[in-house]
Amino acid sequence: MKVFSPAHFLRHIAMPTLQQFAEAHVLGPDLTIDWSLPADALPAKVTEAVEALEASLAETSRSPQELARLAHSIHLWYDDLRRVHLMSNDLAVNEFGYPLKPGQ
Repeated sequence: MKVFSPAHFLRHIAMPTLQQFAEAHVLGPDLTIDWSLPADALPAKVTEAVEALEASLAETSRSPQELARLAHSIHLWYDDLRRVHLMSNDLAVNEFGYPLKPGQ
């Protein structure tokens, strides 16, 4: 059985697509990423930015509402990445009831 790793999966996403995904995501406004970095460095920077936000959940300087919002946004980030990963696999697509036609 394969274990899903967001950091590993991000290395397989083209950089324009990763940037569009990150900027459009609910977590996007909380991420601070220099998109001008080399493409091979960006997946690690995105992972570091999300992990830094996760670590910041332990800070008490944020309001409970802000902490809840951020925690939910991080949860959605990981959940959405997992869904994208599943949808990239024909077998997983079939589990959702949308079998691909031959040649797709």
